[in-house]
Amino acid sequence: MRKWLLVWVPISLLVCARVLGADISYIDYEPVFKQKLPGGPGLLLLSGEIVPGDYARLLAKIFYSQDAFFTTNQIILASDGGDVKEAIKIAKLVKSLYSTVVVGPATGHCVSACFLIYAAANERGSDNEKLIGIHRPYIVDQELASMSPKEAERAQNEALRQAREYLKDNNVPDYLIEEMFRRSSKDVYWLSADDLERLGFQSPWFNQYLVAKCDWRGRMPFGMEEHRQEVFECRMRFTQPAAMDALGKAVREYRKSNGQLPGSEAYAPPPPPLPVPPRQYSVKDIVIGRCYIGATNYFHVVTIANGMVSYVERGNSAEALDQPSTWKRGSIGIQQFAKQVSNECDDYLEFPGVGS
Repeated sequence: MRKWLLVWVPISLLVCARVLGADISYIDYEPVFKQKLPGGPGLLLLSGEIVPGDYARLLAKIFYSQDAFFTTNQIILASDGGDVKEAIKIAKLVKSLYSTVVVGPATGHCVSACFLIYAAANERGSDNEKLIGIHRPYIVDQELASMSPKEAERAQNEALRQAREYLKDNNVPDYLIEEMFRRSSKDVYWLSADDLERLGFQSPWFNQYLVAKCDWRGRMPFGMEEHRQEVFECRMRFTQPAAMDALGKAVREYRKSNGQLPGSEAYAPPPPPLPVPPRQYSVKDIVIGRCYIGATNYFHVVTIANGMVSYVERGNSAEALDQPSTWKRGSIGIQQFAKQVSNECDDYLEFPGVGS
């Protein structure tokens, strides 16, 4: 049985070439004006050509960085297309995680197979028209030339059927589907602002869910940042448990069929450190310095004379520094003090340039 690959061909590339796959990484700037993000883990960007194996790589990236990813649960799309079957797998994952997808001018276009991911997302957004493009699916395969006309016709018709069905299932307007299928892979149709509005920025069911659960009032203008934040927090509260369950299920299914996720060795937990025996301080270790007891207290050695250590014990905070009446002062034999710091000190630091 011959294998064939269905791709949505990038507008700038009409020949088959070996590629490494999409780049999947976190970025520290937003996708519209490329402004630096104020700290935090950043946003997950999927860019470049989509090829078989990219679903598994994206799944692994999210699974092994859950804390970072679910801080925003947002994916930036910047791909000119690729393997349509792989894109559908990615789209189903994105949909199950209730992720928001965004296309912005600072990161790049979303064309062809990338549109499948954009259209499937429960929440999506694009900053401008002519950032999202569509055209008819196209089969690329090194064996295509050896296919009989009948085989080629069957393969193409099946590919178009699957693509059309998938788009209908995700509530893409019929006129956009027809626009897509009437255009060759060389002829991209760029969605206008009106097209984006009619496609919608949320799937219908998700929009109604947010209205009921989170008092969603539609796309909010500037000046309603506080309510926008409240809706975001409400949405995360209701969708995140289900999203994490879906992620776990996807990982289990992948491992059952394919073994470990790609790159799992890079995320293996380090071996536990060997236990470090407590340091034993001798008399010669006791100098004018400071014995730290966790992060809260320390002994401050003031003088060492005639076998005796004078010290001050106080809290390790700015408030304690300003309250000398709370300090505990004492004097103790140096042998006994060495034993005491062996039992209590996490570290004993000599003051630079000061000796006993």
